[in-house]
Amino acid sequence: MSAEPIIAALALPPETRVEQRVPKKLLLENGAPTAGDKRKIQDGIEELLWVAALKPVNIGVPPYRDDEREYLEVAVLVLTLRPAAKGPRLAELIHRAIPYPVFLVATLGATASVSVAHKRWSQAEQERMVVDAVVTSTPFSPTAPAQDEAAFLASLAVAQLPRRDLFALYQGWHDRLAALDAAQIKGSFVPPGSGERALANEANLRNLERGWLVFGVNNSTRRVVGSDYRLDLQRLHGLKHQIAQGTEPSITFREIHEFPHADGRVVLFEIPAAPLGIPVAWNTHYKLLLSKLPEVLTPAQKANKIRNLLTKLRLKNVMGNRGTRSHPAWALLNVSNLAKPALGLAKKTYGHKI
Repeated sequence: MSAEPIIAALALPPETRVEQRVPKKLLLENGAPTAGDKRKIQDGIEELLWVAALKPVNIGVPPYRDDEREYLEVAVLVLTLRPAAKGPRLAELIHRAIPYPVFLVATLGATASVSVAHKRWSQAEQERMVVDAVVTSTPFSPTAPAQDEAAFLASLAVAQLPRRDLFALYQGWHDRLAALDAAQIKGSFVPPGSGERALANEANLRNLERGWLVFGVNNSTRRVVGSDYRLDLQRLHGLKHQIAQGTEPSITFREIHEFPHADGRVVLFEIPAAPLGIPVAWNTHYKLLLSKLPEVLTPAQKANKIRNLLTKLRLKNVMGNRGTRSHPAWALLNVSNLAKPALGLAKKTYGHKI
């Protein structure tokens, strides 16, 4: 079974195992909006297996809740396709039908692909979750992976993922899929890192493991002066999520340390180095597109053009928002959707990127 090496790579704790078949009836009732989709499910799926359920009680990672989404568990599923199946569409239907974020392995013969999709509350229907965007790998052979695919598999273990909450954990798989796609351009798989942009990049350049951002200490005299920045603990640690949503690749603080001092409170933000060879950027898509638009347009007209372009790219499954509406994090979903001349130009100019 071509899914076995991928499931083994996850190193799932025994307590998470479910190992139950999912009836097609569940998909037909919850994930198939059209008669054509119902036929795709009936004709294209050989088996859908619910392999594991990752919950706070069995992996020790807290749930995640905000105004846009609620992650109480993460499901791991294996889809076995029939030869004539429409794999990408069936994967999307499964992500829609399951009310939890899903790590989906879709197999067809000796090949397999991995997909993930963040979910949020529907604005139209209360208590219903909808899919933001499906991020899918190019099919590969898990039993005989290429070098970058083997590195991708080695990065998937649950124990290696962020553990702040289930959103961060699931985002870790998103970032690894993005890194696998990027490997087709860069030539090698580089696992995603964590850290705030500037200090993470500087730590990388100086060959350091981490950088530090310090609040409550005078930068010139080095005397403790105290800081009242985000005194509420929940708001303070909520900064991790905000940083992760604004950086590319998505990164955040490794840890936030608070120290009481006779002269005031000191807050230290521990920032790991950026991944080797990958500079971390902040809100890059908007600034880049904004710089390409003519100055005769008003700021509102420019913003509208950017929104329209991103919408078109999303509908064509070229780009997807891996963040939220309020904190977008647009990313390339699959380099196979790019035209060959564009991909060739990217490979040629990658080494000249600033």
